[in-house]
Amino acid sequence: MVGECSQPSARHRKVSTGVAVAAVTVLSLHWKSSCLVGPQAASTQPSLRGEHRFHDERRRGVYKSIDGKGWPSWDAVEGTSARTPRIGSVAHAWQGGSTFLEVSQFLISEAERGVLRQDRREPGTELVYERVFDGGWAACIGKVPFLGGLLSASSWSCKFLINQDREVDELSRIVSAPAGWALEHSSAIFLGHIVSVGVGSRATIAKEGSILRTLHRDWRGTHMVDSVLNGCVGRKRVIIFAPDEIAPREGAPWAPNFDSERLRGLHELEEEGEAWRGLEALAKRHDVSGGVIDLCPGEFLFMPHGWWHALRPLDDLTVLTGPSKLGPAYDADEA
Repeated sequence: MVGECSQPSARHRKVSTGVAVAAVTVLSLHWKSSCLVGPQAASTQPSLRGEHRFHDERRRGVYKSIDGKGWPSWDAVEGTSARTPRIGSVAHAWQGGSTFLEVSQFLISEAERGVLRQDRREPGTELVYERVFDGGWAACIGKVPFLGGLLSASSWSCKFLINQDREVDELSRIVSAPAGWALEHSSAIFLGHIVSVGVGSRATIAKEGSILRTLHRDWRGTHMVDSVLNGCVGRKRVIIFAPDEIAPREGAPWAPNFDSERLRGLHELEEEGEAWRGLEALAKRHDVSGGVIDLCPGEFLFMPHGWWHALRPLDDLTVLTGPSKLGPAYDADEA
């Protein structure tokens, strides 16, 4: 069951010094890469009138199903029409290994086969060996005695986007789309693998900013996005809020308004762990539609469009994959 993970073995829990050094040694010495693992910036500046659909869902009692009652299981018939998160078991086991070296070799092999993009047209499509080198470097820094784990450079994350011109059946298998997920070229986006090293903020989409900046809605252009998070390696903690529980930023409804009453105090906290624990506590409140779960290997979480979520790794190496697709336009009149 999601949120009740067994503790991984030492082999899965740590990236060994030898593995990290080996990964760095076999890769060319390139340093800088720019990787995006969160929602991409929208091409327009929508108003907040799209929130009406969420207020209507609240009035109709849509969000009550998760208030203290656990998370429903994924239903292949219901599919992406579900308006609260769903959990399930991953259809296809991850084939990319469980150590950093194994994952690195897998990613490089997939790039050589043309599965992973390397066209540099957007973040997540730079040369794979450059990005893997950065991850190996972070793993090495993390193993420096006494200090490594305290250094921000010991954490890293990056998305490896997939070439979406491949056959639909192959794409579904690569990202382990759940039964009932109708993957189509016209609506599929963000197909890829997210890899992280370390447990600091640089292993999240916050990068150097406040850990609260991991809180977001998945978004593309003017459309909201439905997503599946498949746990492949390591554990990720996921904080979730119903769409109307967090006030969005004016002109950027995919991002939270940190000046809102609920988030202002948390955003002002300087200590990263304290701010994250405060966000967890907020999601667990009896009067809040939300929750906190630990996503483990072999499990998936469906995130309906509009739902707020924040992720951070619990283990030194994590890999996520999964399909995403365009949902309704944010400003559309229909709910």
